[in-house]
Amino acid sequence: ELYSTVVPVVKGLLLLSRHNSIPNSHTDTMELAKKRALEIKSNDRIAEAKKNCTASIVQQPRLIGVTMEGSDEPPDSIEISLHFLPKSLRREFKHVFGDSYLGGGDDGCEPPPPRGHDEESLELFAVASNQRAKVDLVGVGDDVEAEKDRLLNVFLTFGQDVCDRICGLDADFWADYIDPCSGLPMNSLSRNKVYSEVDSMEVLLGYRAYNAGFCKILCHPDWGSSVYPATIFIYAQKQKVIDLLGTYETTLSDYIPDKTTSS
Repeated sequence: ELYSTVVPVVKGLLLLSRHNSIPNSHTDTMELAKKRALEIKSNDRIAEAKKNCTASIVQQPRLIGVTMEGSDEPPDSIEISLHFLPKSLRREFKHVFGDSYLGGGDDGCEPPPPRGHDEESLELFAVASNQRAKVDLVGVGDDVEAEKDRLLNVFLTFGQDVCDRICGLDADFWADYIDPCSGLPMNSLSRNKVYSEVDSMEVLLGYRAYNAGFCKILCHPDWGSSVYPATIFIYAQKQKVIDLLGTYETTLSDYIPDKTTSS
């Protein structure tokens, strides 16, 4: 597959070499051709990721406001979008949650099988959430850790609220969310497999990621690496999920509290 991409690139590079636009050596030409072919393949993968994103998305990303209990600050902003689970993430979901969403055990909702609904009317969804951080989260220091704590608390408030409300709609519905600190489910206490938020955002939203040492860093198209990703999973009827998420008010404000300013 790579050969079929390299050959036309080589021909083009050889033509350019006659005009001294590139090194004349055949070895250099081949290396440049391979590099360019890999770039083409990479761009193809990005295009495919965007295609997959479009196929899985139910509701486009939008900013909503989340008010923390007891806070006098303006609502914190979270970018959320609703998705069907594509095949690759269904495998990951199964690895992390098993069949816990089908009922029983120590899960948050504990919906009892057999279900009262037509099983085909209940579907698995992912709510992808991303928060803009006021500092680059790739860095280190007390300010970075404090910001991570703030973002964590905002997501935990939002995630638990969504899950409680979904479960309250119908005994057959199920919802859980991932603890961003551990990568483990919050309500399915018996589960011990880790979910990758970065991989999830790559698949669902087509966001880019890069490696930094042993860590994989998510790169938001607008915020760069100043982003805090986290996911909620829901098993319910599509319209019920859409209606519930619609109750969270859209905000045009991308408010980031400035904790360095004394009141």
